[in-house]
Amino acid sequence: MRSGTAVFFEYLSRRKTQLKMKTQVHGKFKFFLLDFKNGKLSKADQKAVTDFANGAGVLVKSIGIEYIESEKRVLLSLGYEGRRNAERVGIAISKIGKLDAKKLEKSETKMAQLAAKAGQVICHELFIDDKKQLFAIFLKRA
Repeated sequence: MRSGTAVFFEYLSRRKTQLKMKTQVHGKFKFFLLDFKNGKLSKADQKAVTDFANGAGVLVKSIGIEYIESEKRVLLSLGYEGRRNAERVGIAISKIGKLDAKKLEKSETKMAQLAAKAGQVICHELFIDDKKQLFAIFLKRA
């Protein structure tokens, strides 16, 4: 039989997890259609994203991205909620390399290295370009 203290601390741990998940809930989204050339976003496009994220009084909670092969562009979305004094964020896009289903661990290791280089990653998204290269975009603390 477990002690009352153990049961109490288990409850606190479970409640803390539930509260953390609840803070990620959001229902507003901002879309950006961005040029993606030679594995990079332009500085102007990156600035447009970060200007919105940091200047609109919003708290960004998620990022999404889809590569549009026919246009060599990406559709990037930010999920957010309106909040004053929101945390400043930035984005970093990194090439992981050719996707090889037999060497996923190699891609995982590379992604971990890129995330460490990017800084304090909040969340990420993956996409594959028309050359079958795997990329990660990181939403990070600025």
